Amino acid sequence: MKNAHKPLLGFAAFSGTGKTTLLEALIPLLKKTGLTIGLIKHSHHNFEIDKVGKDSYRLRMAGASPIMLASSHRRAVITEFTPTKEPTLAEQLKALDQENVDLILVEGFKSEYFPKIELHRPSLQKPLLFPNDPTIIAIASDSKIELSPEIANQQTLPPTLDINAPHLIADFILTQFLKNKVIDNCSLEHNRLLSVDQALETIKRSITPIIGTELSPLKEALHRVLASTVCSTINIPPERNSAMDGYAFSSDDRQDNVDFSLSLVGTSWAGKPYTGTLQKNQCIRIFTGAVMPPQADSVIMQEHITKQNDTIIFPANTQINKNIRQVGCDIAKHSPLINAAKILSAVDIGLLASAGIYDVPVRRKLTIAFLSTGDELCPVGSPLESGQIYDSNRYTLSGLLDNKSFAVDDLGVVADDKQLLKQTLLAAAKNYDVIITTGGASVGEADYIKEVLDECGHVNFWKIAIKPGKPLAFGKINNCCFFGLPGNPVSVIATFHKIVQPALQHLLGTDIKKPLSISATCMSHLKKQHGRQEYQRGI
Repeated sequence: MKNAHKPLLGFAAFSGTGKTTLLEALIPLLKKTGLTIGLIKHSHHNFEIDKVGKDSYRLRMAGASPIMLASSHRRAVITEFTPTKEPTLAEQLKALDQENVDLILVEGFKSEYFPKIELHRPSLQKPLLFPNDPTIIAIASDSKIELSPEIANQQTLPPTLDINAPHLIADFILTQFLKNKVIDNCSLEHNRLLSVDQALETIKRSITPIIGTELSPLKEALHRVLASTVCSTINIPPERNSAMDGYAFSSDDRQDNVDFSLSLVGTSWAGKPYTGTLQKNQCIRIFTGAVMPPQADSVIMQEHITKQNDTIIFPANTQINKNIRQVGCDIAKHSPLINAAKILSAVDIGLLASAGIYDVPVRRKLTIAFLSTGDELCPVGSPLESGQIYDSNRYTLSGLLDNKSFAVDDLGVVADDKQLLKQTLLAAAKNYDVIITTGGASVGEADYIKEVLDECGHVNFWKIAIKPGKPLAFGKINNCCFFGLPGNPVSVIATFHKIVQPALQHLLGTDIKKPLSISATCMSHLKKQHGRQEYQRGI
């Protein structure tokens, strides 16, 4: 398409199919992946976005065109077509600022030649567009598409999607439409960059969760990974008890529609039950959590009664069979408390303790070694010499790896010595599940790490569609997983959070958890390469 400098994807359909509704749901899903979305919409009406009487409207009526409106929140350009004419997509693309856009979506312009997803609802009784439009790359419908024998014999149905599942349509756009459109602009060979999701999926296929469990005392099990499902050995609560402070009585003693009186014969405290036998026309004082006498089945709130010495007067509207916690109402005996593979939280620890469980089976700790490479690195606390920088990455990794499920060792700094580096990595691979290095992932001329890894393991050097942190090395040295991170300190943080941390969770046999995502407005201008996830430092 002429004037399209970024990937262009249209949504074509007859009126009433729901193009805008779908796009409204689709755009946030695409933005969550790091894409910046632009949109062009064709209108068949004489639309008006200005307000009569406003300064901009008056100036337009005076003959100014185009008019630009700008504020601290947004900018709009209004251009009058004189004489009126049908807009073309190429003209709108020429007028659109595409510099900071990754993907341009188009609603309408279905007769023009550019890639489109057709939206189709058979209930509207409108014909399919794809038989006459070779640019249709997929069809999103709310029911199965039936082709006539004539069309079926001549054309193959494009991929079909569920129009009511925007997340699946977003996945199609990302994995099928955009998959070959992200390239490495720093490479003369224009190699395609690997997406973060593709890198993670490749890593997951290459590694297997560690084997081995141990029994951990409950007080030491926080943030450990549960090795097997733990079931309760008791009912919780173990006995019937009161849900509030009040008076326990038998429903047989209630008198319909009139006040009634019962004799107060004792008290049931939490931890000190009433030991007597409740007789007819008797009640006891009871406190929250206290065990109910076998003969009582109801509790009235203390605020609803009147007390006269040892006589309790109950109101006519007293409810029965209320305010009692039954045996096992929270957790039944033998029912699961926490499922396997869960990372134990403080709440989980409390729940296990409430069931009387003293120790739990957890995955053994993941053994991890980390080191920095490079002659330019200077120990923190020593004076810098010319050409040196402080080795901050090891301190960063030490903090990032502070986890009770990890057994971590800092192997220090390894100089740019091929033999020393090889010996260090081979020795570490025998004793650890994971090795993490910083520096050398970009495979510069002064880096020995690629050459060493080629000799002692199978490691891939990737370029990922992420900034900071594009270069990344991953592979195996014997049975040890290797992660080679860039030397840039911010790149180390980004690649650890997006690549290494999910991989470590997978090695521990737990589900990979996505971090909390919050939308925010950036107050500064950002430039971004199409299709690449970029991470900005913020406070």
